[in-house]
Order: sequence, then C-alpha cells, then structure tokens
Amino acid sequence: RLSKPDKRKVYVLCQQTGACFVPQWQPNVTHLVLGNPDSLTEKLLLALAQDRPVVLPSWIEGALERGDYAPLETHAPSVVRDANAAAASAAGARRKLFSDVTFYFDR
Repeated sequence: RLSKPDKRKVYVLCQQTGACFVPQWQPNVTHLVLGNPDSLTEKLLLALAQDRPVVLPSWIEGALERGDYAPLETHAPSVVRDANAAAASAAGARRKLFSDVTFYFDR
C-alpha cells in the first residue's frame, strides 16, 4: 500500500510521464506500483493473478531521470521476485505432470 506522500509522488510522476493513475484496481491496469514491498494486498494478488507487472516507485522515477523505462525486474519488490522464482521452478514440474497419463475424450 502506498502512503499518502508516496501516492501523491506517484501521481505526479505519472502525469510527468504521460501515464494514467487510478486509485482502484481496474481490468485495464497495466502496472501496479507497490509502496510497501512486504505487504500482501488485494491489488497485489489481482496483479499477480492477471500477470500485470508490479514495480516500486523507483521504476517511474528512473524513467524520468533516464528518459526510458528500466527492465521491470530491477524495480520489482522482493515479494514479486520470490513469487516469480517459485513459479519458474514449478513450471518444469508442471510440464511433466501428465507425462505418463493418456486422456481419452468422448463426444
């Protein structure tokens, strides 16, 4: 959850970069800016479930400083990096989950 000062800062940064700031989750949200990297919020769960990038405010700040966006991974909160690592390690296991099973479908 973003603190009020951080929320205002992100709002201003969004205006400066031409991005749109919305305070509530909407289906068309493209990125979630997470203020407290250790908190598990409804918005964070929605972003993870809908495969939206989750970044720290430093990602937007860096874009203004450099004039372009840094790789998302370099500004991802630890909770997201941990979730991505767990998903990547599970991906291999999921590929073999049904390797010895044959499915038959009847119309």
